[in-house]
Amino acid sequence: MKNITLELLIGMLLIIPLLSVGQEKQAVKTHEDVSVGFAGGIDFSNWGGEADNFAADFSSELNYSGFSGTNLDNKHRFGISIGMYVDVPLTKHLSLQPELMYQNKGTSFKGSGYFQGIDMDLKLNMVANYLSLPLLINVHSKREEYGDFIYFLTGPSINLRTKSAMKVTVSALGESETEEEKYDGIKTLDANWVLAIGYDFYDARVEIRYEKGLTNISKPDYAEYDFRNNTITISLGGTIH
Repeated sequence: MKNITLELLIGMLLIIPLLSVGQEKQAVKTHEDVSVGFAGGIDFSNWGGEADNFAADFSSELNYSGFSGTNLDNKHRFGISIGMYVDVPLTKHLSLQPELMYQNKGTSFKGSGYFQGIDMDLKLNMVANYLSLPLLINVHSKREEYGDFIYFLTGPSINLRTKSAMKVTVSALGESETEEEKYDGIKTLDANWVLAIGYDFYDARVEIRYEKGLTNISKPDYAEYDFRNNTITISLGGTIH
């Protein structure tokens, strides 16, 4: 009996270190699965909601104030998007992806008209830059035997406005003049819903995403219109393990 007890005790002493090593290896593997990445790209943004109504009303106001034949359209504003993300695996094909991004949003109203018989091109750039905090679900087809896969992203984004301005450019007779001033009519916080599809090739990424504005960004004291940020972003990025 003493020999059996002694053998059991020795066996347990041998097994415990092996279990500890296994747990350490598992912990290291889990830690390695969490990855950090960086991305940057081009933003094509404009305002949804009642932005087209604003463009029509503003054109009418210009025509009453001395212009004629003025017609402004709601176009895209071009900007940049740059930031980082963290990929936290939840299951084999599902992960959580929080991000921190700096984005140029807003819109651009463009058109033409006549002032005192002179043909003029008009451009009204509404600048709205944000620090964005998306919290996304990443559904992907990643498999260990392949180095490339397709992924899909969806989730909300809370955005903190860092700058808002109004830039007016008037061009006529081969010359142009631009004036920019601060615009306080945009709310500090905004919320979007993100949808994206991307291709990951050995930790290098190419992605296209669409952000749909969920809230009215216009302060009621400045404008009676409902403006919403809509953005398409095409980006390149890379993951660091």
